[in-house]
Amino acid sequence: MSNREVDSDSDAPEEFTLQQGMQQDEEIRKVRTESKSRVVREVKERRRRWAQKLTPRTLPKEECNKDETKIERHEESQNDKGMLSDDMVKLLADREKKVFTLESEDEEAVKKSMSKKRRPKKLGFLSLIL
Repeated sequence: MSNREVDSDSDAPEEFTLQQGMQQDEEIRKVRTESKSRVVREVKERRRRWAQKLTPRTLPKEECNKDETKIERHEESQNDKGMLSDDMVKLLADREKKVFTLESEDEEAVKKSMSKKRRPKKLGFLSLIL
C-alpha cells in the first residue's frame, strides 16, 4: 500500500511555504520583464536594420567633396564647349513632351470625329403589302 500512497502523492501539487512562493513569484516576474525587454530590443534592432537597407548610404565628407569638385569641373567643361546645362536640357525636354502630347490629343480628337458616320434614322416598322 505504501506504493499507492507514493503514487497519489506525486500527482498532488507541490506545497510551498510563503517565502518559497514569494521567491518563485519574484523569479517569474524577473524572467518575464527580461524577456519583454529583450523582445523590445530585438524589434528595435530589426527596424533599425530595415531602415538602413531602405535609406541610401551617404559617402564620407571627404569623398563627397571630391565628387562635388569633379561634377563642377565637368559642368564647367560642358559650358565651355557651348553646351546647355543639364537643367536647361531637362526643362526643354519636358516642354517638348507637353507640346507633343497636346498635338497628339488634338489629332486623336479629329480622327474620332471623322470616324463617326451618321446613320439614317429608321422610321420604325413599315408594313408591306404584297
